[in-house]
Amino acid sequence: MEVSAKLTFIRIAPQKARLVANQIRGQKVDRALEILKFSQKKRFRARAKGRAAKILKRTSHITVEVSDS
Repeated sequence: MEVSAKLTFIRIAPQKARLVANQIRGQKVDRALEILKFSQKKRFRARAKGRAAKILKRTSHITVEVSDS
C-alpha cells in the first residue's frame, strides 16, 4: 500500500529541502525519523564583523510517498 502527502508553499529553500530529502530517500521509517531528529541546519547567515543577517525565506513544494514494500 502506498500513501502520499503533499505540502505546498513550505517556507524553506528548495536546496535545503533537497539536501534533507536526499538523506532520507529510500530509508526505513525508523531510520528516516532518526536522521531528521539529528539533522541541523543553521538559521542565520554570517556577515562581516561578527554580525548575522536575515535569511530570505524561499518556498518549496514537497511530496512525501511512503510504501510498505
